[in-house]
Amino acid sequence: MAHEFETIKNSIERYEARLRHLLSTDEQLRNIMPLPEVTEAANAEGLTAVERIDEILNGYANREALGMRDYTLVQDVSGRQVKEYLPAFSTITYAEFRDGVKAIANAWRHEPGIVVASDEFVAIIGFTSTDFFMLDLACIYAQAVSVPLQSATSGADLDEIFVNVNPAALAATIDDLVVAAKHAVIHGSIRTLIAFDCDLRADYDKEQMQEANAILEQGGVDTRLITVDELKELGSKYEWEYMPAHADGDDRLSLILHSSGSTGKPKGAMLTDKMQAQHWTPTAQDKTPGVGVTFGPLNHGMGRNYSYTLLRKGGVVYSTLKSDMSTLFDDIRIARPTHLSIFPRVLELVYQYFQNEVTSLKAKGVEQQAAESQVIENMRYTFLGDRLMSSVYGSAPTSPKVVKFMSDCFLTYMVEGYANTETGAGSIAADGYINKDTVLDYKLVDVPELGYYSADKPNPRGELVFKGRWQIKGYYKDSEATAGLLDEDGYIQTGDIVELIGPDRIKIIDRRKDVIKLSQAEYVAVGPLGTVFESGSPVIKQIFIDGSSLRSYLLAVVVPDLENVASALGKNYTEDELRYLIRSEMLRVGEERELKSFEIPRDFIIELNEFSQENGLLSSVRKRLRPALKAKYGKCMEEIYLAHEEQQNQAYESLKDPSSTLSVEEKLLRLAELTLSADPADDLLDKTFSELGGDSLGAVTFSLDIENILGVKLAADSVLSPTGCIRKWAKEIEATLSGVGSLHTHQTSFASVHGEGATEIHGSDLVISKFIDADTLQQVKSVQAVVDDERVVFITGANGFMGRHACLQWMERLAPVGGKVISIVRARSNEEARERVDAGFMGIDAELEKHYQALAAKHLEVLAGDVGEFKLGLSDEDFNRISEEADRVCHIAALVNHRLSYEHLFGPNVAGTAEIVRLAVTSKIKPIDFISSEGTLRLMDLSTGDPESALPLPTVPIDGDVYAQGYAATKWAGEHMLRQVHRDYGVPVNILRGNMMLPHQSYIGQINHTDMFGRLLYSVIATGLAPESFYVKAEDGSKLSAHYDGSPVDIVAASVVANANFNHRDCVAVNMTNYHVDDGCSLDSFVDAIETAGYDISRVADHADWRSRFEEKLNNLTEEQKQRSAKEVMGAYAAPRPTEDLSHAATNYKKIVPTLSTGPELPHLDEKYIHKCLEDLKELGFIDDEGVL
Repeated sequence: MAHEFETIKNSIERYEARLRHLLSTDEQLRNIMPLPEVTEAANAEGLTAVERIDEILNGYANREALGMRDYTLVQDVSGRQVKEYLPAFSTITYAEFRDGVKAIANAWRHEPGIVVASDEFVAIIGFTSTDFFMLDLACIYAQAVSVPLQSATSGADLDEIFVNVNPAALAATIDDLVVAAKHAVIHGSIRTLIAFDCDLRADYDKEQMQEANAILEQGGVDTRLITVDELKELGSKYEWEYMPAHADGDDRLSLILHSSGSTGKPKGAMLTDKMQAQHWTPTAQDKTPGVGVTFGPLNHGMGRNYSYTLLRKGGVVYSTLKSDMSTLFDDIRIARPTHLSIFPRVLELVYQYFQNEVTSLKAKGVEQQAAESQVIENMRYTFLGDRLMSSVYGSAPTSPKVVKFMSDCFLTYMVEGYANTETGAGSIAADGYINKDTVLDYKLVDVPELGYYSADKPNPRGELVFKGRWQIKGYYKDSEATAGLLDEDGYIQTGDIVELIGPDRIKIIDRRKDVIKLSQAEYVAVGPLGTVFESGSPVIKQIFIDGSSLRSYLLAVVVPDLENVASALGKNYTEDELRYLIRSEMLRVGEERELKSFEIPRDFIIELNEFSQENGLLSSVRKRLRPALKAKYGKCMEEIYLAHEEQQNQAYESLKDPSSTLSVEEKLLRLAELTLSADPADDLLDKTFSELGGDSLGAVTFSLDIENILGVKLAADSVLSPTGCIRKWAKEIEATLSGVGSLHTHQTSFASVHGEGATEIHGSDLVISKFIDADTLQQVKSVQAVVDDERVVFITGANGFMGRHACLQWMERLAPVGGKVISIVRARSNEEARERVDAGFMGIDAELEKHYQALAAKHLEVLAGDVGEFKLGLSDEDFNRISEEADRVCHIAALVNHRLSYEHLFGPNVAGTAEIVRLAVTSKIKPIDFISSEGTLRLMDLSTGDPESALPLPTVPIDGDVYAQGYAATKWAGEHMLRQVHRDYGVPVNILRGNMMLPHQSYIGQINHTDMFGRLLYSVIATGLAPESFYVKAEDGSKLSAHYDGSPVDIVAASVVANANFNHRDCVAVNMTNYHVDDGCSLDSFVDAIETAGYDISRVADHADWRSRFEEKLNNLTEEQKQRSAKEVMGAYAAPRPTEDLSHAATNYKKIVPTLSTGPELPHLDEKYIHKCLEDLKELGFIDDEGVL
């Protein structure tokens, strides 16, 4: 029957309703409600730590306090007496707990040979148990110092700890007793070895005692072996008296808690009586009954704090039976806790059980949703008992998906706790809210090496440091660690990277020592990443992920869940099948959790033995011990790295082997697999370079690899072509190797024009006769002259950002006279070419789409072609027809890539321009509108003082490190060529030098998000960072007035079309510059506009510092976000920009602007315009009101 509280969505309201339900139905809970009078007594002023704890133990004297799994002794098949555990707990009362503690303290105080003097140390090796609680608390009563230690502490670490603390007494569980005896012999000064959690009626326990005693005797030490029960019996004969006041009062050193060692050697945090008493002091929130199962070890703050929180309000604490947690869920079902303190590994085990059950039902034909609902119903009141109201989780990264599952499945109020040993007492935060009772002050400190800054927007990020009310003063006998504990202002350095997401509310996002930097500068938080895989896949039970700053990818050690593997593969699976399954799961989780490609391990070791506390690979709270894991697997991982490198080198060398029997196609396939990590299981032959996983820089490397292997140059533009693929490249290369043809059938290449390996290029190299055959050029003198009545315009690049709008405006101009636009686009067919042009107008702005479709239906013809190929890649029939029909050529197409060299851009941008000339001089002379770049101005002879009429320099270098040098040089080459063609053949030429072509003023979504402007807007929002100024500053450090040279694309397109208004026969250069140099519209004002749009941006005073921080943040975006960012164009922002005045460079342009179809004046790039640009990015789904998507 469903309960009323099950329908309540609000977790707090549901908790309160469930509490009311349980109090009305559960007698045990009604009987253990906290008593106000005990709370009041324990909070009285002036009490010592022992007196405060006594108030709790006396006030709840008759209640159950601590429980252990009950057992009976039975005889096994060999006749030995063994413990048989029962489905019940045996308990002791608070009075029995108190009396046992005082008896132990009395024995240490009075009993000869057993005495532990004030301030001497008692080391306790174990997990959690009633005896452990007694021994630990007795240290406070006896003014001794407790040193609880986990059973799996390494021998070397134990040795060092014992040397440091020199314990007078050493206590150990019966399972750890033999190890403890050996250490007692080694250290010699331990007076008493105390065995606990033992029953000498059981043969195993008796044998352990005998072996330990033999070790002590053979070791020749005077250490006395005694059980905890014997110790209590000895102490119970003495009357209890409080110890005399200690000289340090409650600031007496009372406890040393050692860190887990997850990031290195365990450190001993020093805690005082005051800190311990604070855990025992009831608070105003302690108003509900508490039943708990503790499975956090008492050497860890989480286990201790959880237990004391229940005990201080009169609750009962049951200890789990086995430290390996093999009985944990049975213990929980028997105890039926109301509250659990859970570390993530336990949550993951619960979730894995859920996933396993769902998988089993699905295998029987049950649909996913129905299976999940059925399993949740079965688990809700059985798997973790039927009284679980709340749970605190923490101590390690926890998957939000798992937390939500716990809340939904068990209807438990989940609270994320955040504390550390160094806090001393109390928590740092709960559900992210800073605990002001514990934390006196806190701040976030910049972590520049990881890209976190307190000035980050929208939220500050950095390492959390704080001052605590009860914080520790240092680490015992570890001056180096103590020196690193506090900063210069006395704040504890947590090592946790947090984001301040609200007033006094934090979110942990990283761990300073749990981050790896890969060779490509990406940072990976490997701890949380491991949690993502463990919680995301039922197949991956445990995972250890590691990497190196010398490598670009991660490796892993995976412990598979063999039960789930068998469910997926059957029982008789091979290792290859297991590897494939794990790999598939990694990829699936990566896709579901939107991981970056470098966050998915490329290879892994399969480990069938689980990481555990027993084998030293997990801490007592199941944290991965990275030093231990690295020590165990590091060598194997390095061998995998080396094997990968050797395999790649061998495979690469084998491709170069002239005796290789592989075909060209097979070699290209193998090269793609080696260099692009393309999956050989996929059909790769017809994939473009981009689809294979390459980018523009990779295209250069791929081209060089082809030359090294096959001895044939395949230019980067051919590699990057949307029509290029392995099948096509192979045919071109085979044709070249056979001597039948060449990669560029127009017979022209960089080497044939400028010379092999040229580092500078000459205008004299660029004579048109090197590109066009003599017969074609000879016929120019007899072809029809330029026509005045232009009705057909041939345009290239209509699928590009500016080209599409020029195409649209040409159609608008030609439609009234029945004219048309003919365009070519790289594509596999005419239909695909048309689709590529259509795509630029479709899907975002309905008005634009409707307007384009109406014009294009009658006034646009699109053919598949390629500017960089002979006759533009057209058939003779189409080329000749177009040469006859076209009255004007508008050449916009170019491979715009600011990172590629001139040589790799030569084909489309230089040889392609020559093919445009071929068309312009065939059948009839046609004016050429050539879209150049303002980047060529630095390659002009400016000695005349007029940049527009200046001639190209005769020679320019192409081997420098100047940003966009290669692209600018191709446009310089085009201008040289066209000036010569005009001079020698009378072809009218308009050289239109554009700069940044910015988003359309009115049409929505028309933004070139891949250009520098769009990338910068996106990246400033993504990082929340901008320099104080993008420009050079005045000598006094003040900001200078600056101007951004760019125009909306509709203005630029209108300017291109408007050249037809001036029907000249000359060669005219026009600098389409935004000449409003004094309007203050600059990159700095753009950032201002981003801020007024509601985005938080931090300004960084030093430009170099901004660039460093900016690039760090860009490196840590997702792969998709990186593709949209300024990461690939950071060369443009390497240094502050000059603030030169280009108004004098636009004389011809100022004559054209009044004739523009868009209006007689250039617009200003003001705040309103930038806000429109941001709306464009929103329409594309790149950003929202909060930031990037």
